[in-house]
Amino acid sequence: MLSKLYDLYAETAATEDERMLPPHVTVLDSAPAAAWEYNKIIAALEPGFPRGVAGRLIAMPLAHLLAMWKTGSIKLLGWPDDLTAWGKSHNDKSRVSELRRVYCYSNVDAIVPVLDVEAHATEAETNGFEVRRELFKDSSHVSHMRSDPDRYWRIVEETWRGRAKL
Repeated sequence: MLSKLYDLYAETAATEDERMLPPHVTVLDSAPAAAWEYNKIIAALEPGFPRGVAGRLIAMPLAHLLAMWKTGSIKLLGWPDDLTAWGKSHNDKSRVSELRRVYCYSNVDAIVPVLDVEAHATEAETNGFEVRRELFKDSSHVSHMRSDPDRYWRIVEETWRGRAKL
C-alpha cells in the first residue's frame, strides 16, 4: 500500500518538488516479501480457511488453484511480479524521502521469510537508508506486537523519535 501511496502522491503533485511524501519514518512489520511464490501464497491463505473437512475439501483446492495461477502467470507468461516491484519501490531514493525505518520480522514466518526481509534491509542500507532490524524469535506473521508488546512499542517509539537502538 505504501508503494501505491508513493505513486498516487507523485501523480497528484502540483510541482516536481512535491512528487515525494514529506520526510517520514517507516515501520515494516513482516514485510516485504521478495516475490510471489507458491508456498507463500498457500501460507498466507490457509489461516483464513475453515478448519476440518470444509477447509480441506473446498478451500484448500481453491487456494492451490490461485497459487498455481499467480505463480504460473509470472513464471510462464512473463507477467510482472508486483511484490518484487513494490519491494524495490521502498528502496528507491528518487521515490522515498525517509528519515529512518525499522524491520520487525521473525525467524519462523512462512509468508515473509527472514531471508526476504534481510535481503531487502541490506539493499536499503546499500542505497543509503537508515535501517534498524528487529528479529522476533518464534513470532508468527504480523504477530510481533502480540508476542512481545513492550518491546514492539518501544521499537516503534524509538524509531519515531530517532533514538538509537538500546
